[in-house]
Amino acid sequence: MEICCFSYHNSELCSLKCTRGSIVLCISPLTSLMMDQRNKYTLKGIASEFVSGQQADSNITRKILNGAVQLVFITPESILENPLYRNMLLSQPYRDELVALVVDEAHCVKLWGDKFRRVFGEIGDLRSLISGNVQVMALTATATEETLSIVTKKLSMRKPTLIALSPFNKYSRVR
Repeated sequence: MEICCFSYHNSELCSLKCTRGSIVLCISPLTSLMMDQRNKYTLKGIASEFVSGQQADSNITRKILNGAVQLVFITPESILENPLYRNMLLSQPYRDELVALVVDEAHCVKLWGDKFRRVFGEIGDLRSLISGNVQVMALTATATEETLSIVTKKLSMRKPTLIALSPFNKYSRVR
C-alpha cells in the first residue's frame, strides 16, 4: 500500500513504528528537523540516525550502511547524489529489511523539485532501487489537490491511500 498523509502535524499523527529487523528510510529536507526527529525516536527506543552533509561520524555511517539503524533520516542530496548511500539500497540488509520509504515535507517535491533543490524532483527514481514490497509514504502539512497530484506522480505512486487529518476541523478523510 502506498500512503499519502497530509496532516497538520505529521510527525505525531502519521508515524511508523519500527520493529526489530526492519529499516525505515525517511527523506527529509532539513538537518535540524532530522536531528530533532532522531532524538525523539531514540528516546522511544528506536535506533535512529541522520545523514546529511553535516554528519561526519564514520561509526554512524558504518552502522547505517550495515543495516543496524532502524530509522534513517537522510537528505535527498545524500541518498540521490552520494553513491555510498544510493548503493546502500542495493545492499543485502536494505534488500531484506527495508520496509518503508518515507518522504517527509513531501510538498517540497513540487515546490523545490524543479528549481531550488532539483533532487526533490528525482526522489521517485529511488523506486527502481527498492523492492516493490517496500511501503512508500509521502507526508506533508501543506498540500493542495494540485500538490497531491504532482507529488504522487513524481513519486510513482499509482493508487495511494490518502489520509487527511486536520486539528482545525472535526473530520478526517481516507480515500
